[in-house]
Amino acid sequence: MLSAALPVVSVMIVDSQTLHTSCQGIPVIYYNQAVQFLRDVRSEVRKVTFPSRKETVTSTIVVIMVVFVVSIYLGIVDFGLSIVLSSILR
Repeated sequence: MLSAALPVVSVMIVDSQTLHTSCQGIPVIYYNQAVQFLRDVRSEVRKVTFPSRKETVTSTIVVIMVVFVVSIYLGIVDFGLSIVLSSILR
């Protein structure tokens, strides 16, 4: 558990204008917010469903194919436009 590995927080109240401090002078409010944030992150990561290896490989292949097709298309368009522009500028 995350909370078992965290150091014990000691609070020191000097007066109403002094910040409450924890270990090593870190304000308690920031320490508590950081701990809560890490707990929330751990909770959210547990909800994530990661794709299987097959889904990852399939998606990667699809992305590579789409990139290949788009690059060929853009190459053809670029070549065509360069021919058109070179004939206009002559």
